[in-house]
Amino acid sequence: MLVQTARDLGIPSAKMDTPALAHALDANDSFARFRKQFFIPKTSDRKGVDPEFGEAAGYSIYFCGNSLGLLSRRTERLMNEEIAKWK
Repeated sequence: MLVQTARDLGIPSAKMDTPALAHALDANDSFARFRKQFFIPKTSDRKGVDPEFGEAAGYSIYFCGNSLGLLSRRTERLMNEEIAKWK
């Protein structure tokens, strides 16, 4: 499926492991519009992040099987509203 998607985006199969394919996939991601709705940690915000895993200003890759997921901006707003009422 990835090979066909790469072909559809004009990326030759010999270039499957290149940033060009990653950027093309990102540019055509139908879920990309939801990204701005979440707080996504940056490597520069994380203490103890090995610089080998990315640029200091880059976004972290978020993997955590025991998590509720990334905090959404909407959830933060709603929680803050309830906390303000509680005070």
